[in-house]
Amino acid sequence: MSTKLVNFPFKPAKIPFFYGWVIVAVCAIGVVMSVPGQTIGFSVFTEPLREAVGLSRKDLSKAYLVGTLLSSFMLPFAGKMIDKLGGRIMGTISAFLLGLACLLMSQIDRFAEFAGQFGLAFAAVCLCFTFMRFSGQGCMTMSSRVTMARWFEHRRGLTAALSGIVVSFGFNASPKPLGLMVGNIGWSSTYIALSAAVGIGMSIIAFVMFRDNPEDCGMHVDGPNYQKAREKSGEVADEYFDFTRSQAVKTVEFWIYTFAVALSALLTTSISFHTEAIGMEAGLTAQQAFGLYMPMSFFSAFSNLLGGYFSDKVKMKKILFIFMIAITFAIIGTANWDKLYGRVMFMAGFGTSGGLFNTLRTVAWARFFGRKHLGAINGLTMSMLVISTAAGPWLFSLLKGFFGTYSNVLLSFTVFPIIIFISAFFTGNPQERYAENARK
Repeated sequence: MSTKLVNFPFKPAKIPFFYGWVIVAVCAIGVVMSVPGQTIGFSVFTEPLREAVGLSRKDLSKAYLVGTLLSSFMLPFAGKMIDKLGGRIMGTISAFLLGLACLLMSQIDRFAEFAGQFGLAFAAVCLCFTFMRFSGQGCMTMSSRVTMARWFEHRRGLTAALSGIVVSFGFNASPKPLGLMVGNIGWSSTYIALSAAVGIGMSIIAFVMFRDNPEDCGMHVDGPNYQKAREKSGEVADEYFDFTRSQAVKTVEFWIYTFAVALSALLTTSISFHTEAIGMEAGLTAQQAFGLYMPMSFFSAFSNLLGGYFSDKVKMKKILFIFMIAITFAIIGTANWDKLYGRVMFMAGFGTSGGLFNTLRTVAWARFFGRKHLGAINGLTMSMLVISTAAGPWLFSLLKGFFGTYSNVLLSFTVFPIIIFISAFFTGNPQERYAENARK
């Protein structure tokens, strides 16, 4: 990016402190603003939309699956575009597209009604979901996370912790105010309000505040005290080499860590999507079920701080171990929502795993594979994450018919974090292996 554009409308180098901390703040806001395209944000619209478009819960889940899958196929390309155009331009475009997607969703009943005349009502709903998921869960989130990761190396865990607190509270708190808005002004007007907030508000923030990397701004990664940050990094290896996407996928770390975060995404999405139904099965009202998410944010904030702090000092596999234990804890808790200890386990387990999810997504890929091709690598990972979130709600609905209860469906998933936990013993850091081979 040209120096003229980097310094418009102000010079980041003139800020009296390291501009990377501003990047952390605005990128955290960017991730939070992707809520309309996230399942936790969509969950409060599930019942009103189902009634508006005339689909059953199973058919709506299927439309969500198809739309999310279609969006996932475009994400590897979007990741490459982040590397090519930069996080600033892609962040601005992503916010604008998400605003348009919210506007489109506000009229989804009319599109479905019109398309229904040609027998294409289901296809129209799938198209709306595709646009929403691609722009929100995909592009907006990815642009923000990649931009932040490029400003730090040995302080990346700390930045993940700080941004993660904002993201965790923003995500977990969102269902309640969105639910109130839907109740007071209706689901369509709520989507129109979100369209203005994201499409106009976040687009301006991204263009004015985002910057692609510190080098373009005449700064050093980690700021003026980068040497001190390096000395305090403990077990963390330096980033010697920028892996391409094709090189990254040949490592065992890419697949084990991808499967770990994909499992977390699948479970979180599925439970969020079916929150009301799972709550009813456990004897909870919809308000009581959705009310469990807010206290969860305190566990997320705590795990964000600890995970971020220690990830700057220890190997990532140690964070992964705790991540899998928390997910196992959460699954068992959700399967026992009818009991107090189950609800506490749910809040503690998913709160902790949610906080560590942010740490893993922000820190691991940049630490393992470098910063140059981070967009392309993240694009492929995000595609797999989106596929898992697409399959989750539909898979839960399908397994519900097989196992009989959501509780049994949940317990059947406990085998996966155990497998990943054992596999993590065989992981390391590709950067260390590269350095060892270079010395031979």
